[in-house]
Amino acid sequence: MKFQVLVPLMFGFFSPYIALSAVLPIFSQEKQLVRPEGFTMWINRASSIYVSQNDPALKDFFVKFNADGNGASNLCVPAAIGNALIHEYSRTSPRASALKFPGLSPDGQSVDTSILVRELASRCSYEESKNTFDPWSSVMCIIRLLRESGYRDSSVKLIREDVDSTVEPGVVYLDKKPTLQDLVSAIQKGYQVLASFAHMKWDELKKQWVKTSGHSVGVMGFGKKIDSDDSSLVLYVQNPTGAYEMNLVDPVFDQIDLKVRDDLGVFPQKYSNIEAKGGGRIKLNYPNRTAFLAGLILFNADPESLQEDQRQ
Repeated sequence: MKFQVLVPLMFGFFSPYIALSAVLPIFSQEKQLVRPEGFTMWINRASSIYVSQNDPALKDFFVKFNADGNGASNLCVPAAIGNALIHEYSRTSPRASALKFPGLSPDGQSVDTSILVRELASRCSYEESKNTFDPWSSVMCIIRLLRESGYRDSSVKLIREDVDSTVEPGVVYLDKKPTLQDLVSAIQKGYQVLASFAHMKWDELKKQWVKTSGHSVGVMGFGKKIDSDDSSLVLYVQNPTGAYEMNLVDPVFDQIDLKVRDDLGVFPQKYSNIEAKGGGRIKLNYPNRTAFLAGLILFNADPESLQEDQRQ
């Protein structure tokens, strides 16, 4: 099964989109790129699909979602979920061919990403007072889409400490801080992986870490350098805030370097002590702030859970 996708094109970090519309052809071929020199472990299933939280077609959302005034929005969560849904749908295996989501054309050949992000923003319960999306609502948003598509027994897993949750069929909640092994295992098993990060500032008076903001990305792969130990990992991610040249051929991803910081002394409350550093188009590091891995959401469209009348 092979699809096409239409996504807005952008050149340079602050350049405008170059696109005919917000409708993108669904490009299904994910690339297993050649392992870089100096890496002992490396998996990258990067796709050419890119959904932006800053799509100009969503300008009316910028104000509603507390935009910073520079043509940006706080829609990283629904954009990252949208990227993951499209990638799951368009993988070379037909297992997810029954997956349905907002913006998908009737023939399944293209997706209007502005509709997709709008609908997910509504479904995933934006908390205006906190300027963020509730992680539990994001999980429920995904499981409902899977059920509406007929994947009645598929599960969604949330790995994050101290989340206000309820008992829900099909949702696995691990009340703990995510680890590097959680990431490696999920990617190796072929799950769609959404990672959230907390930007923290050290409060010298209170002697504790204080969250100032956050960001979510889709994880497409990982790498482990030959000279590194078990306390570090390289992630390859789709960053919904970045500006990419989309040619529907080359994979779209950025790199995040993770490092376990056992030397901190005082660890962030509710978040892991795994520090995240991004470079280039992904901005995780700001003056006087440190980014830490906060949580993971894992899911896939399990064909064994698909209702009989919707199997291909």
